[in-house]
This record gives sequence, structure tokens and C-alpha cells, in this order.
Amino acid sequence: MHKPEDVNITYIPHDFKVSLTLFNLSIQRFLQCFIDHVSFYDSLFPTKVDAYELATRALQKYSFERKEFSQKQERPFDMSEEARDQSIQLIRAIAQISVQKDQSIKKKRKKAKHKVQKLFNLLNPNTVKATTLYLYEDQSLRLSPDFCMLCETHRISPIEHLTNVMEQISEADLEARMGLGKEVENPALAFYLKVRDGYGNIFNDEFIKPITLDYLDELQRMRLSLFIYRSVEERTEKHREFLDKYYDLLTA
Repeated sequence: MHKPEDVNITYIPHDFKVSLTLFNLSIQRFLQCFIDHVSFYDSLFPTKVDAYELATRALQKYSFERKEFSQKQERPFDMSEEARDQSIQLIRAIAQISVQKDQSIKKKRKKAKHKVQKLFNLLNPNTVKATTLYLYEDQSLRLSPDFCMLCETHRISPIEHLTNVMEQISEADLEARMGLGKEVENPALAFYLKVRDGYGNIFNDEFIKPITLDYLDELQRMRLSLFIYRSVEERTEKHREFLDKYYDLLTA
């Protein structure tokens, strides 16, 4: 039996929830969209900067940063010698796909997915306890083989990876950093901005709510009023208070 923390997402960061609610985005649809764009192929071979590359890089960035502060010794994959040999052949097959000059990146990813599925089937997962997660008890998330493979290679649980992604998405922090010209690399946020601008078409409905239009109108004045605040922390807090006012109106 799985522990609740193995399959149930019980923590949704406040700023993430506010950001998605403000722009009429479903949390479940957004997270599923993110999961579906993680690409094991992109983690191995350079591609173009698009939604797949951003989702994959978000996981890789967190894995790299986490390893810098971790003293844990990585355990080897639990595989038989036969399975290990098969996995090497599959990695080589993916590498061969990457050098096919007559194939588009889209086609290469599609071909690689079949290999990744076989690769994941060879594993005895140590990190991924289940391929379905639950959100709010009545909603579920399906974990793709690509997402699971990165969780296994990073030794990071699916929920920990998704929690980090959610924690990187904040309209308050975005506004503060843009206003001060102090943007930082944040592929999770870049993926969110693509979705916010219409990529994936996962809005709860096709109309922007009047309260959101009021927010966007008032935002211009808010930006001007914060000119005297020169730290990211101060501006973020002011924007958070401003955003919360509209979030409360939307969820009342």
C-alpha cells in the first residue's frame, strides 16, 4: 500500500494557485500538460527552445541544484544484466534517432517515445511508486514514461518534482523581477507563460472573466506606484497583496 505522500498531492503553493486562478487555468490541466511535455529525448540531446524543452529543463535544473546540496550517494538501478544490456541498446537507438537529419524534432521525439516506454518497462522503479497521482481526491494526473524516466534518473519523486515546478510559478515574483530588470533563468515559469498566452488551450473556458480584465487594467497603475521599491522581496510582497485582492474576488 502506498503512503499518502506517494500518490496524493496535498500541497499547492499559494502564488501558483493565485496565478492560475487569475488567468482561468485549471491546476489539474496545467500539471498534466506539463507532465506530457517532459521529454527524455530532450534531456539527452539538444533541441530547440519550445514547450517540451522548457518542461524538461525545469526538471533538470532542479535536479542539478538539488545535487549541489545533497550528500546522498546514488544507488544503482535495480536491473538484471539482461535488462541492462537491453537498456543500453535502447539508448543507442535513441541516439541514432537524434542524428537523422531528414527528421524534424517533432518526429524524433515521437520515435524516441516508443524507446523510452520500453526503457521504463525494463526498470524496477525505486523512485516512482505509482504512475497515477491524485489531486484534490477527485482529480488525477497520469505520469508519462518520459516523466517517470527523469524522476528515476534524478532520484527525485514525481511529487517533489511537481512541487518544485509549482513553487517556481508566481505572478508576484515575475512582476517584481520584470520591474527591476532582475529576471533569472526559470524554465518552469517560461512554460507557464506559454500556457497563459494560449499554448495547449487548457483554459477553463474561452472567456477572460471581467475581474481579470479589471486586474490587468489596474496592473498598469500598480507598476507605476511601485517605482520607489527597489528590492525584489519588497515588490513581490506588494504585488502579492495586490494579486490576493483579485484572487479573493474570483474565489468568493
